[in-house]
Amino acid sequence: MVWLTATQGSQAINSTAAEHFRNGIAKLEAGHARDAIAELQSATRLDTGKAGYFAQLARALVMAGRTEQAVDAACRALELKPADALSLDTLGVVFSHAGRHELAAETFRQAVQRNPQSAEFRHNLGASLRFAGDLDGARAAFDAALQIDPRMHKVRYARAHLRRYTESDNHIAELQQIFQEFNGTSAERMYLGYALAKELEDCEHFAQAFAVLSDVNSSWKAQSNYDISSDQRIFEALVQAFPVSPQTAGSDSNIAEQPIFIVGLPRTGTTLTERIVSSHQDVFAAGELTHIPRLTRLMSGIKGPAALDPATALAMTGINARELGHHYIEAVRQQAGTAPRFVDKWPHNFLYAGLVLKALPQARIVCVRRNPLDSCLSNFRQLFAAGNPFYNYAYDLLDCGAYYLMFDRLMQHWDELYPGRIHTLHYEQLVSNQETQSRALIDFCNLQWQDACLQFEKNAAPVATASSVQVREPIYTSALARWKNYRTELEPLAAFFTANGIEVES
Repeated sequence: MVWLTATQGSQAINSTAAEHFRNGIAKLEAGHARDAIAELQSATRLDTGKAGYFAQLARALVMAGRTEQAVDAACRALELKPADALSLDTLGVVFSHAGRHELAAETFRQAVQRNPQSAEFRHNLGASLRFAGDLDGARAAFDAALQIDPRMHKVRYARAHLRRYTESDNHIAELQQIFQEFNGTSAERMYLGYALAKELEDCEHFAQAFAVLSDVNSSWKAQSNYDISSDQRIFEALVQAFPVSPQTAGSDSNIAEQPIFIVGLPRTGTTLTERIVSSHQDVFAAGELTHIPRLTRLMSGIKGPAALDPATALAMTGINARELGHHYIEAVRQQAGTAPRFVDKWPHNFLYAGLVLKALPQARIVCVRRNPLDSCLSNFRQLFAAGNPFYNYAYDLLDCGAYYLMFDRLMQHWDELYPGRIHTLHYEQLVSNQETQSRALIDFCNLQWQDACLQFEKNAAPVATASSVQVREPIYTSALARWKNYRTELEPLAAFFTANGIEVES
């Protein structure tokens, strides 16, 4: 037997740790997050002093949906005081995914200090400052990013949504010239087009704004190969999986937690509703969580890349609802701590409402509804995460209409299956009669009324959605009936709704 000296033993351990680290990074880049986690955990166990090892472990844990473990690993990395800007930026992204936007902003700020010439780091800093409510700081970060790299058009898109522009104060001429001469990637063209459309709309050039949106959206749809029939099959499978019967509507779960789910089509008032509820001192805003779809996919046993497909929908009936409920509560509680109640505000949880109510018998579901034309317009003019299958319909106006129709019919189905378990909140009624609607909302959530719920704009909690700027202001009515600004452009959609029995305002 050959005995190693202490120095030789340390070098051997460090070498093995480095090998696990390299293997973990390779698996992470290949998209195998779970395998990467095992390798990176081995690296951090063997060498506890490398901040970069913990940073990449945190990244892998986030990719696997293990958010709180990711935060723990990221905090450990910070304790080790990483010197390189890339590790700091990675940690900032982890904190941002976990909804820790103030901590993310501070970490991004350190990355910028280490590498002030990185436009990407400054963009990330601006995004976190926006979510944390520091709009002036966000604007400064975005301006600095554009000075470094004027071709980073996602920064122009982010900047366009920081405030409302006017005829005397806008970037329209600059954006139009860049858009007309643009020959880059389709993703960058999307950012540029949406930025231009936003400022055109602010300045009431509605026909021009719609033309730009139609241009970039049609190009994106053409390359995505999306067909609305793929979503139709999912909706049909959900109704088939949850037929209206006492057996289907029952629950053998005894979970006493009362999570509040806010669902609906995106950009229809879900964030506003969340801010009202989470202004209550007993309620924690957990953000747009994807625990339910992740657990559903995992427990269904269905393999494949899609988060939700007809096979997974049909397999929901075989999932142990009580077990899913316990896993869900355990995951959220790591984030919500000891707060008596919490809100999960991922809009597309409406697809999983039948399973949610079966798994969590005390859950409250609030469905936010909006005028169908405004709902579709809001989706059509919102740039969602590229490639996210839950938003594929949003790049074609009539697809938006068809998706609204399916959403409307599915919510009717859930109401019939679980009568009284879902509270419908109409955006127009909330804006027009804030206190009455807010009191009814709080009562449905089984909470005692607090006046703070009427002053949601004073809620200092971060907001990581497209409405992060708007919900920091009191309720306003300017977004009501926005569709009327596009009356001519929306005529085909209005005709589609009329033909399918959906009443629209004339």
